[in-house]
Amino acid sequence: MSRLVDVRSLAVEVAAGNGVRHRVVDGVSFAVDEGETLGVVGESGCGKTISTMALLRLLPDSARVVRGVVSVAGVDVLAAGEDELIRLRGGVVGMVFQDPSQALDPVRTVGAQVAEAAFLHRGVRGREALREAALLLEELGLTPPEPFLRAYPHQLSGGQKQRALLATALSGRPRLLVADELTSALDSVARAQLVELLGGLRARRGLALVAISHDLALVASIAGRVVVLYAGETVETGPARDVFAEPLHPYTVALLAAAPRAAGPTGPLPSIPGIVPRPSEWPSGCRFAPRCARAFDRCRVARPALVEVRPDRSVRCFLHADDEARDG
Repeated sequence: MSRLVDVRSLAVEVAAGNGVRHRVVDGVSFAVDEGETLGVVGESGCGKTISTMALLRLLPDSARVVRGVVSVAGVDVLAAGEDELIRLRGGVVGMVFQDPSQALDPVRTVGAQVAEAAFLHRGVRGREALREAALLLEELGLTPPEPFLRAYPHQLSGGQKQRALLATALSGRPRLLVADELTSALDSVARAQLVELLGGLRARRGLALVAISHDLALVASIAGRVVVLYAGETVETGPARDVFAEPLHPYTVALLAAAPRAAGPTGPLPSIPGIVPRPSEWPSGCRFAPRCARAFDRCRVARPALVEVRPDRSVRCFLHADDEARDG
């Protein structure tokens, strides 16, 4: 498979006021091949969303990329001009944001919003664009499509809004879909239906998928590869079946132990002690060391590098490699 996305040693700074800037991402690396599904996991505050927003330079005005490589479909995103970015946004990469109520325009019909992407990226307009929008809504289970074409976002349920947003993202016929917590606001039935729907879409369209999620069971069921983020950096990456069967980084081990499926029927749910540190409070050594039961002296003074320790398995941990980080 050919490489579609390549992110290496990404660092992003955000203005914190009074001229102070903090690195909120510093050391994120991952890749996505054509047709592949990558799961991006980690607690809130680990940098999942901002790292994937950097794929299309969709960062907030207060944020800027200060180091790293971001390549999408062979385009250097950090050096790309506005016309090239417009082509990538929707035409190559479709984004499905976490809150469809915020992502959909409340004063425009669903049909108009789905048809717009077809016009912007493929020049399809008028009745043909609306016809394609209707077919796409039907493919996504919004049937019959005509009422949904005329509906405004506030007239839809949460699951229907999510499907309408998916239709908008797919209307430009992208090669990659980035889905941020796609199922977080759905009940278990709607979640299962959406996961099944995504599987069918990927098979029919040959889509690559980046699924950002707190739900490890969801990621295990759909992802071919996994990248684990902690405190703004990649700490482990590899094939999903290997990472979930034999996690290497202590943080990955702790995440899996704390997943609901790991708890006994009556026992308490395991948890990871402490919290993810704020970017301004990252320790100078291993960022997970203050919460890690296996940390030793070196972990507290030196930052490990992300190292390939087995074929197709990389980890940032002195338990597995001696290399120290130099540039993220």
